[in-house]
Amino acid sequence: MIGVLYFYMPGCQYCKRADILMLELQNNNAEYNNVRILKVDEQARPDIAAKFTHDRVPAFFLGDNKLYEADPGETRDQMKANLEKVFKAAIEVNKAVADML
Repeated sequence: MIGVLYFYMPGCQYCKRADILMLELQNNNAEYNNVRILKVDEQARPDIAAKFTHDRVPAFFLGDNKLYEADPGETRDQMKANLEKVFKAAIEVNKAVADML
C-alpha cells in the first residue's frame, strides 16, 4: 500500500487539529483506516521535509504530489473536508495500483 506522507511539527495547533479530524474521519469511515499515514516531524527530519515543497504544516503528499497544505485561515470544517480529500485520493491511487497487479 502506498502511504501518505504527513509533515507536522510538535506543538503546531493546526497539526493537532488535523490529528483529531483524521481520527474522526477514520471513526466514521472504516475504509479510511486502510490508508497508511506516515508522520514526518519536520524538526526531527529536516532532510526529508526539504525534499517536498511546502510552506506550512500540516502538509500531505502522495508520492511527489502535494494533496493538501493547511491554510491558517481555514475553518475546522474546511480542514476536515480537505483531509477527507486526502483519504479519498490515497484510496483511489491504491485501488488503481492494486488493479494493475
